[in-house]
Amino acid sequence: MIWLWPKSSTYALFQLGLLILLIYFIFKVINHYTQRNENAKINWYKLNHLATKRGLRFSERKILYHFFHQLTLKHRENLFYSKQSMLVQLFHFLANHEGEESAKYLEIICKLDKDQKPTLRHKSEFRGLLDVGSEEMIAFRVRKHSGLAIVSEKLDGQILLSVKGKKYAKIPNQCQMEAFVYRSGVGLVSLQGKAQKISHNSLLFSSK
Repeated sequence: MIWLWPKSSTYALFQLGLLILLIYFIFKVINHYTQRNENAKINWYKLNHLATKRGLRFSERKILYHFFHQLTLKHRENLFYSKQSMLVQLFHFLANHEGEESAKYLEIICKLDKDQKPTLRHKSEFRGLLDVGSEEMIAFRVRKHSGLAIVSEKLDGQILLSVKGKKYAKIPNQCQMEAFVYRSGVGLVSLQGKAQKISHNSLLFSSK
């Protein structure tokens, strides 16, 4: 804004009023974004506290740090608006994340949501595909590749998996597969079996 020498006191007051409004507007915008960033920072502290409370190791909390800070400001602000929404966002982030085995990623998600998982006293209690639920999150390993999927349908002795992320293209049309599910009390349990590509991002898995 260019300040012009006023020709009258009325014009001077008008310019002064505009200047005050401009300063007020700038202050409000700065204050608004400062408050939003502060809300987002509080949510990170809450997420880190939850992760520590649930027993996540430092390396696992570091992965959560990368997840949180790749979110938009809006999503960081609203992260705890819905716990289920937070877990879905984390699941899709980890489905595309490279680095650790996907079974480790599944463990991170399930530790944060362990209250919703079935509890076993011993791994021997796990009955394989019979105990895998529809819509359950699982991890899988095929040769050197691993990924995350959701059980979209349970069939007779088989499960249909919807593979998330970009890992589907690396899977052979027919292959040996190791699948992992998480159970409170015993952690990860695995199933050995065969998988076959059915359609875009879908695998039919049958255990041995």
